Amino acid sequence: TPGLALGQRMVDWPVGELPELVELAAPGGGTLVGFPGLVDRGDAVELQLFDSPETAAREHRAGVRRLFAIALAEPIRQFQRDLKRDSSLQLRIAGLPGQDKAAPIADQIVAAAIERAALADGPPADRPSFERAVTAARPRITLLAGELLRLVKTIADGWTQVRRALGAAKTWPAVVADVQAQLDGLLPPSFVQVVAFEHLSQVPRYLEAISVRLERLRNQPDQDARRMAEVAQLTQRWQRRRRDLRGAGDPTLDAFRWMLEELRVSLFAQSLRTPYPVSVKRLARILEQHELQ
Repeated sequence: TPGLALGQRMVDWPVGELPELVELAAPGGGTLVGFPGLVDRGDAVELQLFDSPETAAREHRAGVRRLFAIALAEPIRQFQRDLKRDSSLQLRIAGLPGQDKAAPIADQIVAAAIERAALADGPPADRPSFERAVTAARPRITLLAGELLRLVKTIADGWTQVRRALGAAKTWPAVVADVQAQLDGLLPPSFVQVVAFEHLSQVPRYLEAISVRLERLRNQPDQDARRMAEVAQLTQRWQRRRRDLRGAGDPTLDAFRWMLEELRVSLFAQSLRTPYPVSVKRLARILEQHELQ
């Protein structure tokens, strides 16, 4: 963008459109190619260049999210003030795994609300698009943040139930380890921000399914072991495929990760239902087709 320097701090969208790439003269001759992106600096953003378009896109999205937070500061501050007055919240989330490595829960909720209110279709390409997105998001941001807050409380309550049930299941260490690994995937640090809302909204049901499984464990440990082995086999094959792709994105494998959660519901807590049909055979066929590509 003409007149925009690398490292320049901004609190508003720059004039014009960022180019997809920038060519720079190399010190020893020739040309270097860099991919520009707006980088989040907390109270502002900076224009930086990156070696890869993937890194630029990731950093740029976070930078644009910061610009939306600055533009929507007034309703965000009101939500944060209301959150501070909610004395029960910190007690409810204190025990959630990974919170010691996570962003403050209010920051997570605000970031996720901005994603839904202003970034659902991706970052805007220019200043008019940014301003339209701000106008559209302003009346929605507080409502979306409130919806996320209620979801976080429900997840915290579900986690409390699971934690109690895990304490009573110590006789089956393999099951406890399996559930702990599942929880690590469902509730990573800063889970409100890093797990897409379409999946985050299903986490209470997944937690309920874990509680149902642990309640039934004493009466059917052999059946649980068989089903756990089936899930483990599919999970290991999925993980191998992910490793084979060396970090490259793959929509089928991304979707499969959540199919595994639905399979757990189907196998361990059938009464909770799944939004679409799942079975061990069905998921095995999906992997087989992917492995043939």
